[in-house]
Amino acid sequence: MQKSLRPSIRQPEFVRVASVPGRVRSCPGSLIAAALNAARIAVPISVQLFLMSDKLHLAVHFQSLASSVALLTAVTALAALYPSFRAARLKPVTAMSHFG
Repeated sequence: MQKSLRPSIRQPEFVRVASVPGRVRSCPGSLIAAALNAARIAVPISVQLFLMSDKLHLAVHFQSLASSVALLTAVTALAALYPSFRAARLKPVTAMSHFG
């Protein structure tokens, strides 16, 4: 007998699947910011006037990085919950006929 994929709060796979894009996109971004900060890139004079510094310095702190990743993951998961619950209610044949 096939299980019904009715959405419920007890199905954590929807939350897990919905939070993946947030983690996938925010973790590399934070690593890139940390790498740029460590590189101490020299900037042109026009940018120096704006930054008030001769080197590119990004304020990268572990606590703010971790909280940003967690917040972006939570927002992405919450934004994807409604469409995923709605899609779970459809039969595969119905979902395929609505595609495109």
